Amino acid sequence: MTDFLGMHWTLALTIISIVLMIVDLFIFQGGVLTVFADVFFTFIILHFLPTDNWIWLMLWWVIIFALILVLHFFVYTKIVKQIIDKIIAPQKHKSLNDALIGKKGKICWVEERTYIHINDEHIPCVIQNASQVSRDADKKAEAISWNDSGELIVSIVD
Repeated sequence: MTDFLGMHWTLALTIISIVLMIVDLFIFQGGVLTVFADVFFTFIILHFLPTDNWIWLMLWWVIIFALILVLHFFVYTKIVKQIIDKIIAPQKHKSLNDALIGKKGKICWVEERTYIHINDEHIPCVIQNASQVSRDADKKAEAISWNDSGELIVSIVD
């Protein structure tokens, strides 16, 4: 059993492990395939240890597998995931408040407070050009920014 697809089994297992890690990294992103790759890497390392005693092999297996898992979950998730998020496949994360900027909605008044109705929610707002708005007219507005008191600043659009 020293030959697998024309190469030594340790080289074949290394290639399979690398392919599993790449597939897990770009497609599944769950970590399960990478744990299988970690098990394969542990077997490869154990193959080169100069011991025949099964108790020592089991002890070394636990130690090596634990070190590979620690290396995987700390280094891999801290460094590789950040490289993927920033360089290879950047993801834009917006907070809920920032996601409302630029959205349009309808102005309404509830108990003397001004609200804008966006995405089936009533959000407290301040109208930027309030002198142009009468309370009995249905007006459309666009969210511009947030003020320090947590109210959305809106501008009337026609």
